[in-house]
Amino acid sequence: MSTRMSLSNRFCSISYAQFQSLSADFHQLAATVFGCQCAVQVRGLKRTRIVSTHVHHGETDDDDCLNHGDILFQVDDLSAVTATMFDAAAHIEVIVTPMNILAGPKYAFGHIEFKGARRRQATMYLQPGDPNKFGALQRKNASMSVGDGFDTNSIYG
Repeated sequence: MSTRMSLSNRFCSISYAQFQSLSADFHQLAATVFGCQCAVQVRGLKRTRIVSTHVHHGETDDDDCLNHGDILFQVDDLSAVTATMFDAAAHIEVIVTPMNILAGPKYAFGHIEFKGARRRQATMYLQPGDPNKFGALQRKNASMSVGDGFDTNSIYG
């Protein structure tokens, strides 16, 4: 089972401090759900990430090439992302995976997006996920609106 959720500010864009806090909390949540230590990768893009769904394998290659060419920075540590890097990126994604793929559940994967098409929103996806585990994140960020996570920060091409 996978779980999606979004947290949104009511009026202003997600700040650098919120990005750091939400990303760290999501990283910890993924480690708890997966039952193992997790690695993190942060990628900043020059433009909003483009995604599409196609029936046949390979039909998303153009989108992948565009997104790859738009990488502004890619780091393996949340603390390596400075406020300047955050401000320069049009879209930021944080990917969380088990450090040892054999230690976690099959296909374990976490993803959180910032900026892009919805600058006030952080969109989260956790696979496998437990909807009840998002409660702590929601309580810690009680001033933010909670959504279902299906309105992503990416643009569909």
